[in-house]
Amino acid sequence: MIAITDYTPPLSLLIQRYKYYNTPQLAPVLARLFLLHWLQGYREGRWHKPDRILGIPLHSRKRWQRGFDHIELITRSLSRWLQCPYQPDFLRRSRATLTQRSLSAAQRRTNLKQAFQLQGDFTDQHVAIFDDVITTGTTLHEASQLIIRAGARSVQAWAICRTL
Repeated sequence: MIAITDYTPPLSLLIQRYKYYNTPQLAPVLARLFLLHWLQGYREGRWHKPDRILGIPLHSRKRWQRGFDHIELITRSLSRWLQCPYQPDFLRRSRATLTQRSLSAAQRRTNLKQAFQLQGDFTDQHVAIFDDVITTGTTLHEASQLIIRAGARSVQAWAICRTL
């Protein structure tokens, strides 16, 4: 798992503003913060560059309500800066799920069962999956299991913040 910091101010407040107050212009700021952290670890040999980057997608209804997909905006920038392929339709949320924030770890697992679909060939690839916050790891675990079953060699979990 690669995360900049724990879910504490000021980044936690910045993420909340970005997601819930219709400020998509914060995407490059958050992407750049992650990129700088990632580059430092890469130069130190703590992790390797992935072959492909995926973002945890919103369901189409949630995207419509919010007006943008907050993860897609960040992931697009990271993909461009790291020169890694990014196809937003390779990982899809196949059904609407409850908001994870208020759910226990067990409820999160149930909520996300079979919530994602994967397209594309991941055979022998190193894949990074990006989400804004890793709380219990359930979302990234569900998505990474699909990618591993699709033949990926490795999966890295990337996030701005973590609560683990």
